[in-house]
Amino acid sequence: GGAEARAGYQAILKGAPASPEALEGLGLVALREKQPDQTLPMLARAVETGAAGARACLAYARVEPDRDKALAALERAAKLNPRWAEPHFEMARREIDPALRVQRLAAAAKREPRNSGYWQTLAEAQEAASQFTDAAKSWAAAEMAAPSPDERRRLQDIRRQAEVRRLDEAEAEKKRKAEEGRREIEALKQRSAASIQ
Repeated sequence: GGAEARAGYQAILKGAPASPEALEGLGLVALREKQPDQTLPMLARAVETGAAGARACLAYARVEPDRDKALAALERAAKLNPRWAEPHFEMARREIDPALRVQRLAAAAKREPRNSGYWQTLAEAQEAASQFTDAAKSWAAAEMAAPSPDERRRLQDIRRQAEVRRLDEAEAEKKRKAEEGRREIEALKQRSAASIQ
């Protein structure tokens, strides 16, 4: 159990105060037992030693409020376990740049192609970045990865709603540009009339 694991890790720490394995273990036990006041300090110390494993780096990134520290830990987790999708997905969640967000989500979906949630999130990010062709492919992958017919229908509904929104936004943009053009022509006519007078 958690108490036995904690006692074992604490015994290790008494013998070697900087044992990254013990710090990592205590941090993960505290995380599992929902003890945030102990989770962050233990995982931070483990990550700072540079010997923390991928799982500890990911756990630390999830509780670390500093974006840069969290991203550095996620990068390390991704390097330690190159096949693991979750660090890439977590990096994407923190990414501000839309193009980089799409890249990170694509990396996650590529590593875990049966995760329909990753594909859905990727498709939505691609739509937000106006990558509509890629988004259509990601929606199709999300539907194929759906674990049940109900989930597949839910994804199809979301996709249809997104398409309707996109078409509505395109129509509104077209009208806005037409109105802008009409105002420019009107302003030109007024300036022309004023210069004649």
